[in-house]
Amino acid sequence: MKTATIFLFSIFILFVSTSPYAASLTGKWIAQSDQGVVSLEFLSGNQLNYNGELLPYQIVDNIIQVPGDFSLIDYPYTLKQGKLTIRFPEGYKLTFKRPGKTERTNRTNITNQNGRLQGMLCSYSSSGSYYGSSSSYSSSQRVQFDGQGRFRTNNESSYSGEAGGYYGQGNASGGRYEVKGNQIYLTADDGSSYQGKVIEQSGGRITGIEVNQTIYGSGLCD
Repeated sequence: MKTATIFLFSIFILFVSTSPYAASLTGKWIAQSDQGVVSLEFLSGNQLNYNGELLPYQIVDNIIQVPGDFSLIDYPYTLKQGKLTIRFPEGYKLTFKRPGKTERTNRTNITNQNGRLQGMLCSYSSSGSYYGSSSSYSSSQRVQFDGQGRFRTNNESSYSGEAGGYYGQGNASGGRYEVKGNQIYLTADDGSSYQGKVIEQSGGRITGIEVNQTIYGSGLCD
């Protein structure tokens, strides 16, 4: 924990200064990926917005560096003829360009679609008879959607029986999501992807979805 704290403090000091290479990148960029439109905006010389997530950064030569948990993550890039090509750590490349009028309109529509899914949705399962005894087991997953294309998950489980009980929480994880009509596309930060569907709405807001035969609903978060 101490090592992580020292690293994060060092990163904060490092990214206070503005890179002289950042001026040519300042502003909005968009790219088309397998999951849809990806948005990248360089807000200043040391802060960017990637699909709704604010991140500090610096540029060393032709490499964009973003802090990870314990080290800097490199994103090599090239900028030629108005096109920004970035190679991601997973090995794939995305080519970004400045949004035109039509593309800005399309991006706004996508953002509005993602805005339909905002807030907490939960799943819940339980067993009243565990291992043939009077023991009980329950588990739940809470997913927080930010309305801008990012989500975070957290798992909880509990067990009670004659010998006692326990309550535990899993590690939080996250990723990106995109809403297209009644379909939802989710891509976790570890690279895994899922497709779900809308099963319940209220006032234009999505209040229930189904992913991998699991139901997530706002009413299950109580």
